[in-house]
Amino acid sequence: MSFSLIRNIKKIFSYKKQQDKLECIHGLKVYSMALIIMGHRIMFFIGVPSINTNYAESFYNNVETMVLLNGPIIVDTFFSISGFLAAYLILQKRDEKSKNSNFIFLYIHRLIRLTPVYALIVAFYCTIFVKLGNGPLWEERIGVEQERCISSWWANLLYLNNYINTDKICMFQSWYITCDMHLFLLTPFIVWVLRKSTKIGFVLLGCLISMSILSTFLTTFFGKLDGILLLYINTLKDPTVDQTFKNIYIPTHTRASPYLVGIGTGYLLHRIQKSDYKLSKRVVYIGWFICILTMEAIVYSAYIFYIPSRPYDPHTAAVYSAFHHFFWSICISWFILAISTGHGTLIDPLLSWRPLNSLSKITYTAFLCHGGIQLYTAASLRTPMTCGVFNLIWYSLGDIALTFTGALVLTTFFESPVIGLEKLLLGSNTKKREPWQKNVELKIDSKTANDDVTPISFIHVNSV
Repeated sequence: MSFSLIRNIKKIFSYKKQQDKLECIHGLKVYSMALIIMGHRIMFFIGVPSINTNYAESFYNNVETMVLLNGPIIVDTFFSISGFLAAYLILQKRDEKSKNSNFIFLYIHRLIRLTPVYALIVAFYCTIFVKLGNGPLWEERIGVEQERCISSWWANLLYLNNYINTDKICMFQSWYITCDMHLFLLTPFIVWVLRKSTKIGFVLLGCLISMSILSTFLTTFFGKLDGILLLYINTLKDPTVDQTFKNIYIPTHTRASPYLVGIGTGYLLHRIQKSDYKLSKRVVYIGWFICILTMEAIVYSAYIFYIPSRPYDPHTAAVYSAFHHFFWSICISWFILAISTGHGTLIDPLLSWRPLNSLSKITYTAFLCHGGIQLYTAASLRTPMTCGVFNLIWYSLGDIALTFTGALVLTTFFESPVIGLEKLLLGSNTKKREPWQKNVELKIDSKTANDDVTPISFIHVNSV
């Protein structure tokens, strides 16, 4: 039954209301995935020949455009969600005394869930992709990408590509998958410590977060790197030429703090749900106000790094680089805690909209395939593009539609059958599952699945 097309599609579109109010996770994942796709569209929008080059230059001179130019911060949303779901899922399995909660099983489970479909996409880049089109930019884009994948495919599949061959990284967004895998390896141990002693567990989390922040600060300061990944044309054409990308943006140790904050959030929510603790209205109002203000400050304050006349200041760059990931993840964690405890009346309907439940199940495959779709459109150009807000939105909406369509096909025909086989081989199927398990499951930053379906977070991640 794992290869039943009808059964797999039904699982993706099936819906059952969750009792623990975690449906907001679906919305956070899908909206964040859409923003990541839009952010990567900018990469292929400005980084290709254009008719109105003045528009592209003016793009960097307006503080309003920081919503787009500082878009990579959205990746920290996925890291936070991934850490949260990883910890929360493990704690739930521990409560059930499930055999699937032991360390070895969790690691094998994660490898089987992530690797086969990932390997399929890497193989596609190495072989078939280059034969699917042509154009004046085809070899420069697709040809180079194929060469990189042939050279570095093994680093991807060993989850080492954010440290090895970073100048030849296969699939520019794949660094996120590697980071997520590395951080997941720590999660069961951290959760075990938290269960043994909450105090020692949070001291451990605090130490790990501090180490990540400190390493980011020191690397930025002594390397005289930028406070953020500056999305200038050269970087957009090829991120691997940027030292900030290679030394700050993609290494696991510099991106760990949001994931670790997510682990702490998962533990806190688990404890809150098992107790009668209630947040006061005053705390809720103050929390929402501070978080919204902080997120706006993080996004727009990065404009100082784009001011041409401003001299480089290593102190400012190092402080921003080290702390903005952490504070963004604190805000995302507040969103999750507040909404999951019934304090998100205005935003909860937007995040818990029923169709998002199905889309969230295919966000992992969406994260994997969206870059290829955008790369294809850029490589097959035969005339310069016209830059503009309308065209950016138009292309982004097309990217989102094509990406989720491709993700649906990939999940139905490949990922879901693999997951079914995994459950058959490892005996992880159970007759009775909790409602939250049918709707929320870990994948990358967030593996959501109904039965056999597993999606990201980016994303996934997924910027990546």
